[in-house]
Amino acid sequence: MEGKIFQVLILVACLMLTACSKQTENTSSDSESSVASVQDESSKSSGNAESSSATSQATAAEDEEDLTGYYYAKDGTQALVKKIGPSQWRIDYGDVYGTFTTDLTWTNGEFYSKSPMIKSDGYQGFTVNIVKSIQDLTISLLDKNTSHNLVFANHKPGNFEGGEVDLNSQAIMSGDLTTLIGAWVNGKGEVLVINPDGTTSINSIIETGSGGANSKVPFVGLRSGIAGAALGLYQIGFENPDGDQSNTRRPRLIITQQGGNYPADTYYYRQ
Repeated sequence: MEGKIFQVLILVACLMLTACSKQTENTSSDSESSVASVQDESSKSSGNAESSSATSQATAAEDEEDLTGYYYAKDGTQALVKKIGPSQWRIDYGDVYGTFTTDLTWTNGEFYSKSPMIKSDGYQGFTVNIVKSIQDLTISLLDKNTSHNLVFANHKPGNFEGGEVDLNSQAIMSGDLTTLIGAWVNGKGEVLVINPDGTTSINSIIETGSGGANSKVPFVGLRSGIAGAALGLYQIGFENPDGDQSNTRRPRLIITQQGGNYPADTYYYRQ
């Protein structure tokens, strides 16, 4: 009898050891799974952090575009731009200077900024319009009195490194403004700044698809509310079929509401 009881006790002990072993295996498996899950979440979190960091760096790089350096106007005036704080600048030209801030708007690697300027004499009527285009970087100081306007570029007048970029009329009329963006000045000193998003310094918006491809002179629309005009696009070598008083060796623009032989000083050229 005692032998049977001893055998039963041994059997029970074996069963208990087997159960404990299985529980230990399950606990170990759950622990490994938990560790793997934590590691996976950590990896995802790290990846997201790196992605976020890269995005932040790209944004910061755009926001911190360096404008410092010398700029030149068509009349020979030279300007020096200095950074005086985050997005804050001072431009010295002639015997005066002005201060302004920038709020850059980016489009396909190009940017523009439009902000008020305070002159050293206290005058606050100027607007600073900055545009980076395929051709250059321009800083236009624009006043209601257009005789006060000044356009500075990061190269000397007419000295376009690698040659002046020609207008691509077909691309412009199809909506690609790449070769149109920048500051343009006519013989009267009137300034037309065209921004990457199609807005302009004369409170008009460029409208493509206006049927200019079927005209004697390629053009896009200039719309301001219900009013509008045509912006004629003259590529290098293209002559006005109604008579041309412009420099056909350079790309030109004309603002008009009808065709004709326009005076030489009404054609706009790149600064």
